[in-house]
Amino acid sequence: MDRKSPKTSYDFKKLFKMMIDKGISKKELADAAGISYSSLSRLANNQLIHLDSMLSICKVLNCKIDDVIECNDINSNGGKEI
Repeated sequence: MDRKSPKTSYDFKKLFKMMIDKGISKKELADAAGISYSSLSRLANNQLIHLDSMLSICKVLNCKIDDVIECNDINSNGGKEI
């Protein structure tokens, strides 16, 4: 039986909700975390950035990484269990 690793999708809605709750803009967060604005734009499109950038964001927001990212495994059959 050929077993493939599940693909993973990433969702950063929790990050942007936290930014709204804390009243911090993308530019303010990027400046405070020492990352580029384009890195935050990548997250807005659920694209990955470097782990050290994510950790810098978490340090600024005083949170853990799982507070700002959601990971979901996607099966090859559209996410449905067989």
